[in-house]
Amino acid sequence: MSMIRPQSSVKIVLSLCILLFGGNLRLLRAIEMEDRLPPFVLQAGLNLSSSEYYGAYGGNFHRASLKDLIIRDNQYRTRLEGRIRREETRYTWNMLYGLSENWQLGLEIPYIIREQRADLTIITTEGLSADESSDIHEIIDYFNTSQHVEGTGDISLKLGYDMHYSNTLLVRSGIIIQTPLNTTEAPRGIYPWEVSENQTDVTGFFHFTRYPYSRYQIRNNLRISMTNQLVGERETLAGHKVKYFGGNALDLRYNWIYEFNNSLVGAELQRSQGEDSNLNGQNQKNRSVLHQLNFEIGQGNYQDLEQKMVLLPYQFRTGFRLPLGGMNIPYVYQIYFTFQAYF
Repeated sequence: MSMIRPQSSVKIVLSLCILLFGGNLRLLRAIEMEDRLPPFVLQAGLNLSSSEYYGAYGGNFHRASLKDLIIRDNQYRTRLEGRIRREETRYTWNMLYGLSENWQLGLEIPYIIREQRADLTIITTEGLSADESSDIHEIIDYFNTSQHVEGTGDISLKLGYDMHYSNTLLVRSGIIIQTPLNTTEAPRGIYPWEVSENQTDVTGFFHFTRYPYSRYQIRNNLRISMTNQLVGERETLAGHKVKYFGGNALDLRYNWIYEFNNSLVGAELQRSQGEDSNLNGQNQKNRSVLHQLNFEIGQGNYQDLEQKMVLLPYQFRTGFRLPLGGMNIPYVYQIYFTFQAYF
C-alpha cells in the first residue's frame, strides 16, 4: 500500500472492513485505512483469518474462563464446572466500488467455520426447581455435544462519502449495514456460536487520514464508529426462544502506517465499549470494554503507481491481533492474511 496522495493521478482505496462480532463488540478487524477511490474503479479482496479463544475478561477487568462469560445465569454457572473451547476460521470476500468522485459502495460476504468443544459437568442441582433442573441438563447437552458449524455469515453493505480531501487530509463518513442471509435458526445465548447473529446492525463512522508531507514518513489514521444493534430473536442456553437486544457499541481506532519500497509496516491501538445487552427483558449487566493491539506487514506493488501505470495493482498483508485488556469480552488471539487487487 503506497502513500498515494488524494489528488495524485492514480487514487485508490485501501480499505478492509472485516465486520466480525464477538459479543456486542467488533473484536476482529484489521487495521483500518481509507484513501481516495476514482469513479468506476473496483477494489476486491479475500481475507483468511484464524481465531483461538483462550478465555475471557470478566466484569472486573481480570482474566476469567470462557465458561463464566458465556453462561451468564449465576444459578447455572455456579453449579457447573469444566471448560469451553472455541476456534474459528473465516474466509471473507470484500469489494469497494467508486460510484462517483466522492461516493463508494462496498460489499462483504464471509464464509465461517466454527468448532466448539466442552467438558462441563454438574456439581449439584440442589435448590433448583424441576424446570430449572431440566434447563441445566439441556445446557450441559448443548455444550458437551461437539459442535461444527459452517456456512455463509451475515453480509455487510457499506456506503462511504468523502466529506473533505486535500494533499494532506482525507475525511470520510459512511454507514455500514450488517444483515443476516439466513434467519431460520435463532442463535443461542449472549455469545452465540452460530454463523449468523440473526439480527441487523447499523454502524455509522468517521475516518480521518493524515498523509505525510514526504514519501518516507508515517501516515496517521483515526476512526470513530458507533454501532446500533436492532432487536432480534435469540434462544436462551436452555433453548427457549426470546427477544434480544445487544446494546450499542462505540469503537475508537488510531493507527500508524509506514511504507517503503512497496512494503508496509503498521500498528493500531483500539478501544471499544458496548452497553449492557438485554435477553428476554432482563438486563445482562455485561457492559463490555476492549483494549487491543493490531500489527501488520505487507508487500505488493502499490508504490509503483506513483511512477508508472501498473496492469494489476495488488498487495498481500498479514497481521495478528492481541488483546491488551478488557471487561466482559472473550480473550481472542487472531492471525490473518489478506490479498487485495484493483481493477
